[in-house]
Amino acid sequence: MGRFPRVRLREGYHAADVDEFIDQVEATLAGRPDGKPVTAEDVRTVMFRTVRMGSGYDEQAVDDELDRLERVLSDRAKQAEQNSHAQLAAPAPAAPPVAAPLSTSTVTPLHHIEIWTAHLWSGVERWGWLLGELGWSPFQQWEYGRSWRCGGLYLVLEESPSLLRDVSYDRMRPGLNHLAFRAASREQVDAIAASASYYGWGLLFADRHPYAGGPEHYAAYLEDAEGFEVEIVAPVSTG
Repeated sequence: MGRFPRVRLREGYHAADVDEFIDQVEATLAGRPDGKPVTAEDVRTVMFRTVRMGSGYDEQAVDDELDRLERVLSDRAKQAEQNSHAQLAAPAPAAPPVAAPLSTSTVTPLHHIEIWTAHLWSGVERWGWLLGELGWSPFQQWEYGRSWRCGGLYLVLEESPSLLRDVSYDRMRPGLNHLAFRAASREQVDAIAASASYYGWGLLFADRHPYAGGPEHYAAYLEDAEGFEVEIVAPVSTG
């Protein structure tokens, strides 16, 4: 198995070359580059060896992912520059308040959700964006995982050493099918759906969006590269 579909009867990218470069990009995005951080220009100009009649990566699939990563790195560089200018002009921030313990109002029946991923760093990019848009905050960080919290509930994304890599996830098999998150408004559902592909999520049931769940159910159904499905649900309209 690998990050991308493989081709056997036509030319494809050398899988080891692609994996090594994507590892460098993901390490940069995670804030722990091995050496010089990868830039958007590096992604735009990278070249890989090709293999013929072998088992290389599908070139179009790799190129699509590189286009996405280039946009992400470019936007991050612009945001970092803007933040730098803002910090020069802003007064020194006040000391942050001491975090209070969770009150009984934040206690939820569900303690936490744990998702295992085959590629932590690209998973962090996808889930970190989505959960951030929905108001979740970064919670924990360790070698094999990350977590985000919303009230008394937290979600874990982990690339566990015990992961069975020869068994792929399939939401159509017995087990968990998808997670559903509450959005603040229909406008938030629309905004997330419009930006999802930029962060590695694809819109499901596009021909019926945003009423794929029924005429009274305003929601966006998204799926990522690993097959995980999420549903972003707007409040019930009272109008």
